[in-house]
Amino acid sequence: MDATQFGRDFDREIMRAYLSLGMDEKTFREGSWKAYAETYEKWMQLAPYPRLAKDILLVDARDLAHSHLMHFNHASAKFEASDWPEGFAELAQQMEREYRATTPGGTSPPLIYEKVPAIIVPLSTVQVLGSGGQKIEVIGGTSASHLPLGYIIVTLDVPFIKQEFLPALTARHFNNKDKFGYALTVSSSANPQNVIYQFGPPRVDQGTSPADATASIFSLHFDEITGYFPDGNPLGVQNKPSTARATRLSDSPAVWQLSIRPQSGSLQAMVTSARRRNLVVSFGILLLLAISVAIIIISARRAHRLGQQQMYFVSAVSHELRTPLAVIYSLSENLADGVVNSPPRTEQYGAVIKKESRRLKEMVEQILEFAAVQSDAKTYNLCQLSVEEIIEKALVSACLIIQESGAQIEKEIAPELPPISGDAAAMERALQNLISNAIKYGGENPKVRLKAGLDSEKDEVQITIEDQGMGIASDDLPHVFEPFYRGREATAAQINGNGLGLSLVKRIVEAQKGRVTVRSAPGRGSAFTIHLPVASNK
Repeated sequence: MDATQFGRDFDREIMRAYLSLGMDEKTFREGSWKAYAETYEKWMQLAPYPRLAKDILLVDARDLAHSHLMHFNHASAKFEASDWPEGFAELAQQMEREYRATTPGGTSPPLIYEKVPAIIVPLSTVQVLGSGGQKIEVIGGTSASHLPLGYIIVTLDVPFIKQEFLPALTARHFNNKDKFGYALTVSSSANPQNVIYQFGPPRVDQGTSPADATASIFSLHFDEITGYFPDGNPLGVQNKPSTARATRLSDSPAVWQLSIRPQSGSLQAMVTSARRRNLVVSFGILLLLAISVAIIIISARRAHRLGQQQMYFVSAVSHELRTPLAVIYSLSENLADGVVNSPPRTEQYGAVIKKESRRLKEMVEQILEFAAVQSDAKTYNLCQLSVEEIIEKALVSACLIIQESGAQIEKEIAPELPPISGDAAAMERALQNLISNAIKYGGENPKVRLKAGLDSEKDEVQITIEDQGMGIASDDLPHVFEPFYRGREATAAQINGNGLGLSLVKRIVEAQKGRVTVRSAPGRGSAFTIHLPVASNK
């Protein structure tokens, strides 16, 4: 609304100058320059912005071959012969073409000449219809039926417009608006880069960024003459009763444009930015929802798989516990009932009971250790350990299963291995598990190779337990360290186990700041390697 009113006030003063400084045909024909001087003095006394008009030129076109130019001398109150000023060459040629044309009005000059700029008032009087429907005789009106006798050219004072007129309108309509960070620009409609007036700090993209508000200014509105001047007739407008037929003059197009932009960017740009930001946030939320749904599905599947593994674990543990308990119960019952009397048979029974008790004990210890590891209740006493020493202790712990299976153990331990940092009992337990697994899955005549060496590049000791048994299928290989997991081949072969051994090994080694890797192929055996960092001397 402010921008529109700004444009209306600007155009009102342009229209006032157009209507006030024109000349009727009688004054022109009689050369009554004194009468025009009185009109000019009236303009200077009553016009709100008399300095808007800089110079007044008169084009005499009564000689159809040429158009003569005269300049109004304020001091002598006369029009005197003059040459065309700078910047009017194009307009002079256009007027020459107009009066030489065979069809009147075919090449009429514009009423507003932007290049200087100037207002061009035809020397004629035309009766027009006002906005209220009343008939008004306007000095300076044009008609397509005949050519005017000439033109009054009112050149405008550009410095006055830039330094006083436009700032006064800005102060009237945009008082204190600068505190909101707005920039006002008046530029050419044909070339927005041509800035006539700037209020507020200029923007780099002033001519290309969309404005929040625009208004067309510097135009003539004949249809709104009475609307522009509600308090009475303007200077130069004669409201005379007449029976002549009235016409409606065409408004001249606006040659300037008022644009208002926030210093921080146009409203459209901010809305576009907010829309893009909201779209990004919305798609981000949708992505998070999709990820959440995917995580829920994956978690549900893992929970389902874990539930199945736990059910298998309960079944397997129940079976594993039932077998040694049944054997112990049966043998002890025979001994208690006196079925066995001979010392050799009693000794044999005792050995079997001892073996099954040891198996039961190891199983219970493994379950308890797994429970402690899962609940993070397990603590480790880290100290410097000799690699060769813990290997020997692990072999001693596994001596019974080695003797019973008849396994062949090959050792390749590099000399002078540096010590490692770890918990002695836990590392012995981890190595014993790997040795037991190598024997258990090594076939009828298991062969186990135990190697230890130093990787100087990674500054770590590597302990490898390798068998030549059935191996692990490629599908099962990524899951062998998961708790309760057992491969298809091991399950099909009905090899005793509950799927906790390798999981415990992995958790123990990782607690010592190490890692476990596996290399295996079906039918070619498996090799598990424990990587442990060399102990620091500090």
